Amino acid sequence: MVFPTYINKMSEFYVEEIARAEKPELSRIPCFFISAYSLRDLINGEEPEAVYQEEAFLDYIKTKSKYSRNIVT
Repeated sequence: MVFPTYINKMSEFYVEEIARAEKPELSRIPCFFISAYSLRDLINGEEPEAVYQEEAFLDYIKTKSKYSRNIVT
């Protein structure tokens, strides 16, 4: 089950709040809406009950890890 409309609204709200804070450096910090249970299921190769942004979060972590070790593809 995916809740794209709710996630999109929350993402937009986050961006608006960052803009309102007048701290442009905060806009460089990624924000992911995830469920610990769904994340665990994905890591364990199981089908999660609900999916939010866990896959994007895992991709981000993998990319950052490769970049920090100079494994850039």
